[in-house]
Amino acid sequence: MHSLLAEPPSGTRVLVDTRDALAQAADEIGRAGALALDVEAGKPRGAPAAVAALIQIASETHTWLIDPLRLQGRLAPLDEALRARSQPIALFDAPGDVRWLESCGVRVAAATDLLQVTRSAYGEQDKSLLDALRRHFRVAVDKSGQQADWLARPIPGPLRHYAARDAELTLALARRYADLFPDLMAIHTYAGGRVSLPEGLPAWVTRVLAGDRAPAYALAEQDGLPIDQETSIGPLIAASEQALEAVSVPRLRARLYRAIANLDLIELAPRVAAGLTSPCAVERAAAARALGELNAVDFGDALAALSSDPVPDVARAAERARLALSGDD
Repeated sequence: MHSLLAEPPSGTRVLVDTRDALAQAADEIGRAGALALDVEAGKPRGAPAAVAALIQIASETHTWLIDPLRLQGRLAPLDEALRARSQPIALFDAPGDVRWLESCGVRVAAATDLLQVTRSAYGEQDKSLLDALRRHFRVAVDKSGQQADWLARPIPGPLRHYAARDAELTLALARRYADLFPDLMAIHTYAGGRVSLPEGLPAWVTRVLAGDRAPAYALAEQDGLPIDQETSIGPLIAASEQALEAVSVPRLRARLYRAIANLDLIELAPRVAAGLTSPCAVERAAAARALGELNAVDFGDALAALSSDPVPDVARAAERARLALSGDD
């Protein structure tokens, strides 16, 4: 258990809603050190989808509140500054914010997803920035702004504070994780801020990796590989091994382990068992569950050892798998 730190201080806050202010902010952002970014969005009446309403970026000394609505989407200076950075930007639950940024023409060179770092360190029970912050800081965060109308202008002062504070606390969490979990920070840093799926994999494997909710055996059958035919087993094993070689992102490997168990590919149990020693809790837990479903009795001792894992999600998954293998479940 880590000792709690005092609530991090605020930086100088700057509302950026003119071209001149954006040019200055982009120059400062380009030269800043560590950065964290967050996006607020809103859905215009009658529009098919929500739009980015405010982009907040925090450095050690400043927090910029960039208004894409007032700037009418003319954000090229910000795009250039973020794409030119060599240091990754910290985000919490990066995919959503990256989509909002890209919808208004802004991209990042690289981003570290602190939600995935959190889950790798502590398991999947932490689902929000507030959950993660409470592990490390004596902080109270008002999340009422999540229900606010972010399209209203001018933006009220309390909402500007709320938005700025989210970015500042994300930066504080990134600094804390950089001290505690540098390896996990590296694992969950992605070019362009998003996970790319490997090319050249069979369609059913790509759908598994993309998070398709259909069972793997149904996806394989749609690819002409029904699991009740002996001739399908070799291609299914080969495709799974190809994917395991190509994929390093822990949550994608967890999806592969689940698919291997769903396909009953016991031949791949040793490859799945390698995930028991992953630095990422999500992968360790998925490997344990898959071994239990495969009835991989050769790995009972490894599962017994993992049942004392410090992450509760992992310990529970390992113990359940161990009991299933012993017939005590």
